Amino acid sequence: MMENKRLRRMTVALAWVLIVMVSASGCSTLKSDEAQPAGAAPTAARESTTVYHDFGDVMVPSELQVNTKDSFVMHTTGATSGVLVLSGKVDGKSLVSFFENNMPRDGWRKTGAFKSARSLILFNKQNRWCVISISEGRFKTHVEIWVAPSLDEAGVPLTR
Repeated sequence: MMENKRLRRMTVALAWVLIVMVSASGCSTLKSDEAQPAGAAPTAARESTTVYHDFGDVMVPSELQVNTKDSFVMHTTGATSGVLVLSGKVDGKSLVSFFENNMPRDGWRKTGAFKSARSLILFNKQNRWCVISISEGRFKTHVEIWVAPSLDEAGVPLTR
């Protein structure tokens, strides 16, 4: 009985140490370059910490790895749409700030956001929508980037 209590205390203490270590590692590489004006060419440091995957106008931190099993991206003439699923050891709040700061640089306009344990950020462009979902897991943060054409631009009727 006494041994179980001791083991439980040690487990709780170890869990707190791990939580503090993960929290302290943070996401310092995701800080935006405030001195750089919008539309300016990226700096060498920014290029090495960010990448463009399937969507050529949605920049993501290089700490996020693509989950090809859960991603589905369709390339057609003049349009790319689908969902890109990523994960990595990145702070969720830093990711929200990252996307809010960098999406306008690629011509996206923020139209709404829900910030909680699972954050959603909505962006649009002339002919497309982008929804970014960010949720923190135990060991990794999960990100889904959904890009779809606007219904009126895609030629799809709004009713059945």
